[in-house]
Amino acid sequence: MFLYTNNEMSIDKIFGTLSAQRIFFTLATWENLAVSDIITKTKLSESQIHQTLKKLSDIHMIEKVSRGVYALSKNSATEYLKKFYSHLLIEHVGSELYKLSKSIDTQPIEDVSTQLNALLLQWRPLMEEHYSHRLSSLVESILDKSVYERNVINE
Repeated sequence: MFLYTNNEMSIDKIFGTLSAQRIFFTLATWENLAVSDIITKTKLSESQIHQTLKKLSDIHMIEKVSRGVYALSKNSATEYLKKFYSHLLIEHVGSELYKLSKSIDTQPIEDVSTQLNALLLQWRPLMEEHYSHRLSSLVESILDKSVYERNVINE
């Protein structure tokens, strides 16, 4: 049965963990990822990753694509959850981009740039698909402010 493994570990118990949610979000965004990339993007320990990948695999939410590379399963439940999580992520990333665009005038430009790079590291495919114009505008604003600050310092 889909909802339970042999040890009666339910899907709600597995998805109630932060590690499962982070891995699922990450695979929903990046499609196929090696374990090392999952570690980098989720900031979870290697042991947490391996334990959670095993649990997600046991309930047929993820599958091994090749040695050390994982993807979300193609079953209907996983596709439904992926769609749901994708909508949440789109809203979250949009909100983060909005906050960054509003903080350009109040935060040091290096901080804004660092925050944008962190978002890109984690959610680039989603950002490019849904927020390419906003992303371009934000990068342009960061560059403009950076050049302006350099010119003010050099004068």
